[in-house]
Amino acid sequence: MKKNIFVVTWYKSINFGTCLQAYATHKVLKNRANVVILNHRSYYSLDKLNFLIEKLFQKVKGQFAGKNVPNYSNYSAAVERKMQKVDRMADENYKVRSIRSRKDVKEIDTWTDCYLVGSDQMWNPWMLSPQYLLDFVPRKRKKPKYSYAASFGIDNIPEKKGGLYKKYLPQFSKITVREPRGAELVKELSGQDATVVLDPTFLLTPDEWREFADQSEICKQYGLNNDYILCYFIGAPEFNHLEKVKQIADALKLKVVLIPIKEKDYMEENVIIVADACAYDFVTLIDNAKLVCTDSFHAVVFSFLTESAFYDFPRFKKGDKYSQEARLQNIMGKFMLEGSYWSDNLNTSEIEEHFHCDYTQGHRILKEERERSLRILYEMIEAQ
Repeated sequence: MKKNIFVVTWYKSINFGTCLQAYATHKVLKNRANVVILNHRSYYSLDKLNFLIEKLFQKVKGQFAGKNVPNYSNYSAAVERKMQKVDRMADENYKVRSIRSRKDVKEIDTWTDCYLVGSDQMWNPWMLSPQYLLDFVPRKRKKPKYSYAASFGIDNIPEKKGGLYKKYLPQFSKITVREPRGAELVKELSGQDATVVLDPTFLLTPDEWREFADQSEICKQYGLNNDYILCYFIGAPEFNHLEKVKQIADALKLKVVLIPIKEKDYMEENVIIVADACAYDFVTLIDNAKLVCTDSFHAVVFSFLTESAFYDFPRFKKGDKYSQEARLQNIMGKFMLEGSYWSDNLNTSEIEEHFHCDYTQGHRILKEERERSLRILYEMIEAQ
């Protein structure tokens, strides 16, 4: 008989990695359990005031976004199409449940056999909310609380941010995290041991991801073959990575496809701007690219999974307290991807040679790690 699991994760977002980790977590859990996800946007808790303030800020910010962009109405329509795709993906794949009262909590607790939080940076101190530490779970009934591949995202927790972790982490029956440093932080904050596992996106095979992305028509829509460099840069615009990529593309007679993040991205010239890409499209664009240039954790993950050549560019300035470079360094080292770090010293011949990079050893390691992580996850949720 299948278990019932109540999951707390970010699942409905314009961030591709957020959507993809939620899909993977849900898919592997559904093999063994009935899954319901917390509709975190409607969560009612003591931090509701902060939530409402943030919501108001985002609304005001949205009124100004794009005002300096020529032909912004065209891109605005594309962004709206993207949001519709995000909503449709969530509606087609998940059962969700809101918590607005103690009655809701009681009903959920009666139904579920255990609770699970993760993955993604849900334990990042700059994004942390008590619900991400399962604060709402009634302690009297002692239903198990687990985490899967939860990430702190950074190497050190500011002292003023440590209280919530110290209060709630000891209540978990088992903790798994995404990075080795995360396991050390759990120990420092709570005295609990934590196991390091793979990001959930690694738990699905390349064939499973291609099946997932099969419904994408983004390449047909924009007339793309295997003749482009895909750019997806989240970090500070001062790095000016895109200009370097344009030079490479010009030398190699390739198109530049840009998934825009910042307002500045919409004003770029001599690039194909794909503003309406959703998670399905993201996987497809990476899979079909001649080269992926990025500073994104999950763009690196999917480049490796689909065996697409990629370069990882710097995302954070040296000494930035918000730096998340450690999480990328972890997978680059684990899967022997050090040759995919970008260097300004690379020449055109070296970049062309990199198109044919060999991931055989990395995928051999991935297969073993995937089996280990799935075993840990299934043993955890079936333990009670």
